[in-house]
Parts: sequence; structure tokens; C-alpha cells
Amino acid sequence: MHAFILELLLLISFYASAAYDIVQGPFKLDANDSVYIKKEDDANYPLAFYFETNGNSIKVESYDVDGSETHVETVFLQK
Repeated sequence: MHAFILELLLLISFYASAAYDIVQGPFKLDANDSVYIKKEDDANYPLAFYFETNGNSIKVESYDVDGSETHVETVFLQK
């Protein structure tokens, strides 16, 4: 029983840390496609825009910041 609880806590912490990297989104485009903005480890380009389709993520664009803390205030998407 203790092993089950430990595994459950590890699983929850893994998902919580993975979700922390996503800054905005995911925004659903249709049944299988979505987009999101994610933090990256690159100090020069700390934000990236991703397109996800059928479980596969593709980096579309990286964004640089000029020495300030990374943040996204607003996201606009148009079909």
C-alpha cells in the first residue's frame, strides 16, 4: 500500500512539473490540433510557440526577450 501511494505522489509531481513549463494554452484549434506557448531552457530564446497534432508537438517559433523576465500578457489567435 505504501508503494502505491509513493508511486501516485511521484506521478502527480511529474505532471505538475511538466505543466509548469506551459506559459499559455493549450488552445484547441479543432478535435486533434492545439497550440501553446512554453518556457524553454535557452537563455536567449526562453519562449517558444508549439503546434500539437495527434500527440506530436512541433516548435513553430522561438521568441527572445531583451534582458527582462519572460511573461506573456495576451494571446490572440485568428482562424
